[in-house]
Amino acid sequence: MTDKKKAVSGSKKAHSSSQTKVKRKKEYIKREVEEKKKPKKVNRGPVKKKRKHTKHKSGSTNTSVHKNRRVPPKKKQQKPRKKKKLKLLLNQIMLTIAISVGLFSTIIYFTVRTTKMEGYAMTTTLTDKDRVLISKLGQIKRFKMVYFKHPLTKEKTVRRIIGMPGDELYYKNDQLFINNKLTPERFLEKAVAEAKQSGFLLTQDFSLKQVADVERIPENKYFVLGDNRQFSSDSRDYGLIDKKDIIGIVELRFFPLPTAAHF
Repeated sequence: MTDKKKAVSGSKKAHSSSQTKVKRKKEYIKREVEEKKKPKKVNRGPVKKKRKHTKHKSGSTNTSVHKNRRVPPKKKQQKPRKKKKLKLLLNQIMLTIAISVGLFSTIIYFTVRTTKMEGYAMTTTLTDKDRVLISKLGQIKRFKMVYFKHPLTKEKTVRRIIGMPGDELYYKNDQLFINNKLTPERFLEKAVAEAKQSGFLLTQDFSLKQVADVERIPENKYFVLGDNRQFSSDSRDYGLIDKKDIIGIVELRFFPLPTAAHF
């Protein structure tokens, strides 16, 4: 009995071990089939990291920026801005100066000018090489010195207004009579006194009719004389001057400095 039991148990063990082998073999085959069914992985090299897209506050997408990109500090960005502002300020200042100089030059050109005296016709008030300032906006008045174009030669010169439009005038014994009224020439008082002491007249007697061939000065015409009456060439020689030939009024002598004076 014991031998039979042993034989039976032995056969059972052999049968179970064979079943186990068969089961393992099936599992192995099943795994191989499953492995074959799985898709093979393709090696495409290293995967690149996607760049993140940053958005502005307004919501628009900006160009991609790398994570590791370094942003310069604010202090370094401020330097170019300061230079740009300084350059802009300098440009504005230069433009303002240029405009101011241009305006000043234009105003000067149309309102005043300077000239140098030549000769001694206006001695002792003005003499050779004196520099004077001419106002182009000055009002023409009796006894004012005017800068004008010579009616014959067209050269520019300075003389004093004696006769105005509508005047009748004549000289007698170093005295000026306008419209039959004695008119003092205070700027010549010293010269007249010196001439009288020397026994001669500073201004020789004459009438408007004798030197200009008119009884009365016409409109827009003027009678001029030099202060150095004995040696001056003036309206006694070339007649009346036209208003359109008068450039301006002599306002002051600025050179030489010791003799600077306003007229």
